[in-house]
Amino acid sequence: MINKSLGEESYGGRRHGGTQRPRAPRKIDSFLQGGPRLGGTTSYRIGRVVVAVLLLFVVVVPMPAVAGGAEYEAKQTLLRYFDAVRQGDTGTMRSLIGGRLLEERELLLGNPTYAGYLAATFANADFSVGRVEMLGRSGILVEAFIMHGPNDIVVRHYVLKATGGENKDSTRLLIYDENEPYAP
Repeated sequence: MINKSLGEESYGGRRHGGTQRPRAPRKIDSFLQGGPRLGGTTSYRIGRVVVAVLLLFVVVVPMPAVAGGAEYEAKQTLLRYFDAVRQGDTGTMRSLIGGRLLEERELLLGNPTYAGYLAATFANADFSVGRVEMLGRSGILVEAFIMHGPNDIVVRHYVLKATGGENKDSTRLLIYDENEPYAP
């Protein structure tokens, strides 16, 4: 603690009559004030560039939590869809699909025997969601596995798109397309 009211400086409760606090050597002093006046050494310049790049990376690169929320929502939408398929609930299925896929499935979903067919075919099937890939504005690609047994696994790719109201809280994801995976 410095007490300048008495014209003296005291450090840590001890009084030093008229003595000044020891000063740092000139090199450290100039470093603390922003470096040497002529632009600094090469290592000093490199250090400043590294700090600037790190700050730029932190500010510009989007945080993965934003994508994580969309990935979670996509997985939950597909799991609700698979539960509806397993139970033969065509009303829930209709509410979770849209676009071209809804157009293709409209006749099936309206068929009264389709619900029984789905329940019988998928009652013992297991569904698993694999990788999720953000497609930018065109949606989210989700890889899903439908397992009827240990040796009967079907892989499907689903494209989900955000639809809904004018604000973020009223938007939701709908399944717009279902495809077999592309061959590598």
